[in-house]
Amino acid sequence: MASINKEIFFTHLSRTREHWLENKDSQLYQDADCLCFPMGTAGEDDSEASVYTLSSSMHLFLSGWELGDTLLVLTPDKLFVLGSDKKCALFEGILNEDGTTDENQFPIEIMRKDKKDGNNENFNVLLSEMRSYGTKMGWFKKENFNGKFLSSFLMKSESLMFETVDISLGISNMMVLKDAEERNTLKKASVLTNKVMKHNLFSMIDSFIQDEFPKKGNEEVTGSLISSKVEEVISDPRSINNKVNPVNVDSCFTPFVDSGSQVDLKLSSTPTENPLTKDVISASMGIRYKSYCSYIARSFMVSPTKAVEEAYLSVIWLLEEFVKLLEEIGEDEKLTYADVTTKLREKLKEQSPHLLPYLTKSLGSSTGIEFKNSYHVFNSRCDSLISRDSCFVLMIGLENVPLVTSTLKGEEEEEEEESKKTFSILVGDTVFWDGEGKVELLTKLSKDFAHYSFFNDSESEGSDSDDDGVCRV
Repeated sequence: MASINKEIFFTHLSRTREHWLENKDSQLYQDADCLCFPMGTAGEDDSEASVYTLSSSMHLFLSGWELGDTLLVLTPDKLFVLGSDKKCALFEGILNEDGTTDENQFPIEIMRKDKKDGNNENFNVLLSEMRSYGTKMGWFKKENFNGKFLSSFLMKSESLMFETVDISLGISNMMVLKDAEERNTLKKASVLTNKVMKHNLFSMIDSFIQDEFPKKGNEEVTGSLISSKVEEVISDPRSINNKVNPVNVDSCFTPFVDSGSQVDLKLSSTPTENPLTKDVISASMGIRYKSYCSYIARSFMVSPTKAVEEAYLSVIWLLEEFVKLLEEIGEDEKLTYADVTTKLREKLKEQSPHLLPYLTKSLGSSTGIEFKNSYHVFNSRCDSLISRDSCFVLMIGLENVPLVTSTLKGEEEEEEEESKKTFSILVGDTVFWDGEGKVELLTKLSKDFAHYSFFNDSESEGSDSDDDGVCRV
């Protein structure tokens, strides 16, 4: 039976209210007199952009549910819930029998929809309560909401001269900080991600490299094929002997697998129908557990040249430097995501300058209920301050590196056709930066070069190999 965790709800509600009132007159909340957390009806768009919205994130953050066609309004003194009988019943479950909250808990007023008058009376009562605090109404202005219910509410508020101000930055900043319960959930999500990568995705790529991948007839092994099989496992983790309830598990994004030249490492990229090639295969995936996200990325190298080995080791080194940099930030030091990104780019420029042009523009972001917090991204433009007690996706990618440019000490490949070849490497993890400034690696799968390198007998120089001649050093 659906229910709301009472303790988490009131803890998160208090956190939201305190953050708002402490920063009310700043650019975070633009002097909003009340905060509206609307969620419209489900639309036809099921893209990542529609899945990860601040409106759905706030509903999940408070109640653990995406409450479609429901409006939550937070004033300094009370939370109003306007929704269907079913949605209202969820909130009644955390109230006392007389409809009140405990003495130390924030008051809630539940309002049921009334289709008879198109919710006109509900809107009048709600907007009258809101007006007593002022007419600046906090809203997620960059989001669109499906359904007549919310559009009618907006029209009514505009007719009464309410002004909508964007609170996206404020809510994003509030949700970046994680409490102990959230940290624990993020750890569980990361453990699941780690297991599926290790026991499923890793194994499938291994079997492809060794020509043992199960397929039908002349079926080509593509990134899309492997991706779909990984999603099947994520939809029911019990298939890899994990006892977690499948209801609490979802994929953060379509698992990504690609190889060869002209690979697109952007998070929005999806696997192609092109046959995988035995060169450098990049793979990434993430699992959402109880609405909290995690991420892991690894690259697999078949008969890697010195150029590929050097690039891979540079990526691992930079990822380690990323962690060191976070741990070196002082408690009172104010650095932006752009500052951190710039420092990392400078480190790579000093260590391996020939690889810098191929470093991906984004090196990760804050994560949580939203897989990628768009206001907290490690790139050269993000001016949000980085905060402790945050969970981050760290991802280092080198995209489409020409072999002739990347070879060790500037050596060039002799064959002319090699000059046209490129490779891409992607390695990433989920980490937690705690209040003491320490970084905890949540996805603990090895990144050692030897673990992801595959050689033929003639290349392995006597190391143990499988019957088909392929071995891992």
